[in-house]
Amino acid sequence: MTQIPVELDMDVRRPVRDDISLDENDKGVPIVEVAIQEKEEQQTEVEKDKYWDAIEVREIAQKFLAEDGTFSFPTNTPILYLFVDKMKNWGLCSRCSGRVKAASAYEFIITINHEVWSAMDERSREALVFHELLHVGFNMETGKYCIVPHDVEEFGRVVLRYGLWRDDVKLFVNAGMKAITLQEEKEDE
Repeated sequence: MTQIPVELDMDVRRPVRDDISLDENDKGVPIVEVAIQEKEEQQTEVEKDKYWDAIEVREIAQKFLAEDGTFSFPTNTPILYLFVDKMKNWGLCSRCSGRVKAASAYEFIITINHEVWSAMDERSREALVFHELLHVGFNMETGKYCIVPHDVEEFGRVVLRYGLWRDDVKLFVNAGMKAITLQEEKEDE
């Protein structure tokens, strides 16, 4: 058990979770004893500290969120932006669990691989943040948040062999062709 001093509302002097017991230390300060899993006890300090506030990511996201109509979710949706030392993906957008939402009020966490971020130019960083924000979804009918999947999931070799055989592949390729045309027009100016 690990003892953690906490502040509690005097009207509610009970722990919220089953794995927490409430006591007071010798100075009358409430102490929460939390059962820590054996795996967590084996983590090193480096592993525990591998996530940190991604201020640059949040600033880029706020710029995008200020644009009207860009996203299909409320622009005041609480999103936590974090850097991580290393991870398999360049970035990851995930829904917060009920426990995290209860403790922090965040609906989503966008985690960015700092190793990749450090090697990117500004345009690539913006593209990555924009990509992760597009995973944030809100269903107007149910009033619930959700993760939005990618528009297309396909192998390049399938497209080479069978062409634009699915509507989502056609839409994706058309968007790419439009982007190339727009980029070429900018370069010609």
